[in-house]
Amino acid sequence: MLLRVVGIAVLVIALVPAVPGRVAAADIFACVNNSSGQVNIVPPGTQCKKNEGLIHWPSSDTHDAIGSWFGRAVPSNTICSPGAPGCPVPPEMVIVFTLSAGGTLIGNDSTIFSGGAHSTAHGEWTANGQQGIQGAATFLQASPAGIFIGGFKNVIIATLVDRDRMQGTMDLYLYNYTDAAGHAIVDADGFPTPSPLAPPADCASTPGCTHLGVFTFEVRRIGAL
Repeated sequence: MLLRVVGIAVLVIALVPAVPGRVAAADIFACVNNSSGQVNIVPPGTQCKKNEGLIHWPSSDTHDAIGSWFGRAVPSNTICSPGAPGCPVPPEMVIVFTLSAGGTLIGNDSTIFSGGAHSTAHGEWTANGQQGIQGAATFLQASPAGIFIGGFKNVIIATLVDRDRMQGTMDLYLYNYTDAAGHAIVDADGFPTPSPLAPPADCASTPGCTHLGVFTFEVRRIGAL
């Protein structure tokens, strides 16, 4: 659904009741004229007029996905047969990650124990409505021989099935920004290249970047005992 805001198109990502259960300072509320599409930003708790609808863009501070999650990811569409000799795609990954209220994403997976060690993944996530999330994280990767070879970027899109269960997809990108000795290859600014901070869409045309494919996953909330 697209709305007109002084000539700018705005994508509506969430519709909520007039008084949501949890509100953060960073949440944005607006009343939208059903006829003209005019959008007026309003304070939380505002009652829109009869010919208006309320829109709520939730911040990550109140999102239902905040917390720690554990589960399993399996290949869905990858560049080679997972687990086959010479294929860098694992047949499965047991995964664990935490989504903080401030938007930080921290995660790890079971491939740390095979095929070369890697670091914990660090990144950010954002809300995609109150039940959805999207995010990206990167981690450092070594070869089976212990040589630093660069890093991965994982791009995550997921939806909460219920409060304690989430399903989604994970795109894996490998960035080889080191030489044979494990030293970083850098650009004119001294920054590792190809950079895992670049948009994933650039990977196909970027030497040293490989899109390994897509995994699907289901995770469950790690609750207090």
